[in-house]
Amino acid sequence: MKLMSGRRYKKDLSDIVGILNEQKRIEKPLDYNKIDRAVRDLYDSWNGISVYTTEVLKAALESENLEELFEEQVREEEASRQEVLRIQKYDKTKITGSNIDDIINMALNKKTKVKKNSE
Repeated sequence: MKLMSGRRYKKDLSDIVGILNEQKRIEKPLDYNKIDRAVRDLYDSWNGISVYTTEVLKAALESENLEELFEEQVREEEASRQEVLRIQKYDKTKITGSNIDDIINMALNKKTKVKKNSE
């Protein structure tokens, strides 16, 4: 269900990494085939799962250090959450489920460019 939600400004993606890490810790790791079967059983296909969420999942499945990836994901989610809150407060852009990833990407890219220019 976290895959389907895949909200970059909530704890969905860090939860995915955390679940994979916990399963690995208890020596019952999840692999792509198990996750694929669950997604298909629950949702019939991967169509409702965002490309970004799928990329995070694949990175986590390939990662040697899930704790580090988890911390990185937590930081990114917090930055995304802050941008969503800022936009809601100061910008006239209407945030919807269909445009939120684009808005987060634009805001974070703008923030990265400003940071690089100030260095």
